[in-house]
Amino acid sequence: MPTLENTSDFERLQTAVDAAGVGTWDLNPITGELLWSTRCKELFGASPSTPIDYQRFLEGLHPDDRATTDAIVQQALDPKGNGEYNIEYRTIGLEDKKLRWVQATGRAFFNQDRTQAIRFIGTVTDVTESRRRDLHLGRLLESDLIGIIFWNLDTQRITEANNAFLKIVGYSREDLQAGRVNWKQMTPPELEALDASVIKELEQTGVQRAHEKVYLRKDGTRVPVLLGGALAEPGSRDGVSFCLDLTAQKEVEAQLATREAEFRFVIEFLPQMIWLTDPQGYHTFFNQRWIDYTGYDVAQSRGTQMWNDLLHPDDQERSRERWNHSLTTGEFYEIEYRFKAKDGSYHWFLGQAMPVKDEAGNITQWFGSCTDIDEQKRTEATLRWSEQRYELASLATNDAIWDWDLETQSVTWNAAITRVFGYAPDAVEQTAQWWYDHIHPDDAERIVHGIHEIIDNGGGNKSWQDEYRYRRADGSYAQVLDRGYVACNEEGKAVRMIGAMQDITEYRKAETALRQREEEFTTLADNMAQLAWMSQPDGHIYWYNQRWYDYTGTTFEEMEGWGWEKVHHPAHAAQVVEFVKAAWPAGKPWELTFPLRGKDGNYRWFLTRAVPMRDAEGQLVRWLGTNTDITEQKQLQEQLERSYADLEAKVMFRTLDLEHQVQDLQRRLAEATQR
Repeated sequence: MPTLENTSDFERLQTAVDAAGVGTWDLNPITGELLWSTRCKELFGASPSTPIDYQRFLEGLHPDDRATTDAIVQQALDPKGNGEYNIEYRTIGLEDKKLRWVQATGRAFFNQDRTQAIRFIGTVTDVTESRRRDLHLGRLLESDLIGIIFWNLDTQRITEANNAFLKIVGYSREDLQAGRVNWKQMTPPELEALDASVIKELEQTGVQRAHEKVYLRKDGTRVPVLLGGALAEPGSRDGVSFCLDLTAQKEVEAQLATREAEFRFVIEFLPQMIWLTDPQGYHTFFNQRWIDYTGYDVAQSRGTQMWNDLLHPDDQERSRERWNHSLTTGEFYEIEYRFKAKDGSYHWFLGQAMPVKDEAGNITQWFGSCTDIDEQKRTEATLRWSEQRYELASLATNDAIWDWDLETQSVTWNAAITRVFGYAPDAVEQTAQWWYDHIHPDDAERIVHGIHEIIDNGGGNKSWQDEYRYRRADGSYAQVLDRGYVACNEEGKAVRMIGAMQDITEYRKAETALRQREEEFTTLADNMAQLAWMSQPDGHIYWYNQRWYDYTGTTFEEMEGWGWEKVHHPAHAAQVVEFVKAAWPAGKPWELTFPLRGKDGNYRWFLTRAVPMRDAEGQLVRWLGTNTDITEQKQLQEQLERSYADLEAKVMFRTLDLEHQVQDLQRRLAEATQR
C-alpha cells in the first residue's frame, strides 16, 4: 500500500492533477506512442481501456477543429519553433458522442542538437461550461430586446450596460463611464424604499428578484421596467441585472384600467393575488392584493404553512395533496378553495400555478395566482375575461425566444415554446421551415416576406415586428406579437436573427370584450329614459347620451364644457351655476331641480342627480349624472298646493260665518234676558 514515504514525486503530482480534474498526455514523436490519463480519455468520451494513438486522437476532434489542431501540434514539434502548445478545441466523444470544449496545453522536448522532438507532454482541461456561459452572455449582450447592466452595490454605479438598456434610460455610455449618473439618480424618490428592500434581499439571497420599477430617463420622463438580476458570486458587491421595457404593456394596462373605471357600475371586478415559490413550494413573494385581503405582509406569509392555515378547514387536506402532487410531478396546478379574509369571512378562489423551467427543463420556481371567484360561485356567472387579463399580465415575460442562424437556417427555442404553445421538446424541429409551417396559411406569405425584407435590407432597418396567428400543439391558433433583431458580421452580412414571440391571444380577446362592453353601455345609455352626462372633476362635461340631444335639439359642440347653461331657464340659471360650482369641489353626491328648454322652445322640470367616480387611490376622476323629467310630478304638486289653498279659504270663510251667527245668537239671548 503506497504511503507518503514511498510515493514518488510523479505519483504525487499525478494524484494532484487528477484531483483537479485535469487530464494528462505524453506523446513519443519518434515511435508514435501516445499515453493518456483516465481523465484525458473521459474528456474524449473514451473508456479507460480504449487504446489511443495520434490518429485516434485526431478522430476524436470536431471535424472543423482537426486540421487546425494538427497544424499547431506539428508547429510545436518543429525544432525551429519554441515547442509551446496551447489551443482550445472541441471533442465529439469517441464512444459517448458528447460534444465538449477542451483547453489543451503542452510542451515539446528536443534532442541535444535540437534536430528532432523526442517527447511531447501536456494537459487537457474541460472548459465546456465556461464556453457555454460566454456564448449565452454574448447573445444577451448583443440583443436589442433586453437591457443588461453591470453594477456595484458600494458605489451605486452602473459600471457597464448594453445598448438596449441605454436606449431605455436615454443615457449614453459616456455618461456611465464618466460617473455622471448612478441608479439612485434614475430612481424616483417614492421608489427609494422599494430599492432599499430589494437591495437588502439581494445582499441576503444574492438574487435581485424580478420586480417592476420606474426609471427616470435623462430627459426627465419616466419609463416602467421589469428588473431582475443577481450578484456575480456570493459575498461579491458586483452584480448584473436584466431590464425589460414595460412601456407598451403599461399603456395597454392603463387603457384597460380607464375603461374599467368608466364601467365599474356595471362590471364586476375580480381581484387576483399573485405569489411565487421556490421549486420545493416555499413561498417567497406575495403581491399587495394578498396583503390587502389576508392582512398579512410578505414577511409573515413566507414559507410553506401560512397559505394552508388560511384555507377553510374543509379544503386544507385536499389542497395540500393537490399542491404536493404538482410539486412532485411538475404538473400544472389548479384548484378551487376558500380563503379566509382579514375580517374572518371566507371567499372562494381559483388557485393556479405553473412551473418556470430553465433550458434543461428543471423547475426553478412556481408562478401562481389566486382569482376571486366568490361572486361567480354565488351567481354561476362567467367573468373569465378578467381572469384572462390577469393571466396575460402574469405571463407577460413568458416570450418564446428564438435564435436563428441565418447561415445554417437552424432555429433554437427556449423552454417557452413548450410552456406557452404546448410543443414537446422532441416535437420542435430546429429549422426555420418548421417555424414557417406553423404560421396560419393566411398570414404566412406576409410574415415570411416581411422577415426576409429586413434580413436582405443590408445596412438599413435591422428590427422587425409583426402580429400573426401561430399554431399550437393542439391545432388551435394563438395570436402572437413577434419581434426580432438582425445581427450582421463585419462585412455587413446578416448572420443571425434573435427574437421573441409573445402570445397576445387573451389581450386581443380582452380588447374585443371591452369594445363590446362599450357598445352595450352606449346602447343602454342612449335608450334610457333619463338624460345622462359625464364630466371631468371640475364640471367640464365631455359626454351626453342621445336622449339629451333628442330633447334639447343641440349638438355636442354647443354643449361641451359649460354649454349646458344655454338650455337653462334665465330665472334659474344663475342659481344653478352657483350651486354646482360649490358641489364640484365638495366631491359628494348631489341633486337639484330646475327647468330645461326643449327643442320646441318649451321648458320642462328635471331632477338632476350626480355621483362622483373615484380611482383606486380615492381621487375624483369624473362625475356621472342623470336628468329625470319630473314636469308631471311638479304640475301635480302645484295643483295639490292650489287645492289645499282653496280648501283653507273656504274653511276660513265658513268659520267667520259661524262666528257671526254665534254672536247674533248671543245678542238675541241677552235682549230676551233683559225683558
